[in-house]
Amino acid sequence: MIGFGSGTYWWRHHWALLKLVEDLPRMEGKKAFIFSTAGMPWYNHRALKRELKEKGFQIVGEFSCRGWDTNGWLAKIGGINKGHPNEKDLERVRRFAEKLKLNYGEY
Repeated sequence: MIGFGSGTYWWRHHWALLKLVEDLPRMEGKKAFIFSTAGMPWYNHRALKRELKEKGFQIVGEFSCRGWDTNGWLAKIGGINKGHPNEKDLERVRRFAEKLKLNYGEY
């Protein structure tokens, strides 16, 4: 099982991560999960998910939490969500990882 993730920039994962996935060979049937941090309360894994599925990955989970965002004009006001991910976010990701481990075995 492989995890793919980054902070989000303009509603997408980092360009270097998308390029890495684009350059991967086919990985038919391999399990993958997606994670991200985002300044806004929603997240967009759509582009990364599409690329991973095209490479043959089976997406077994997704996780996102708030992250400090200083993109664009937000830098002028000091950003949003300073202090995130925080302990509460880290506890949520621990539970996410435990669920993956329980459902898909140790990797």
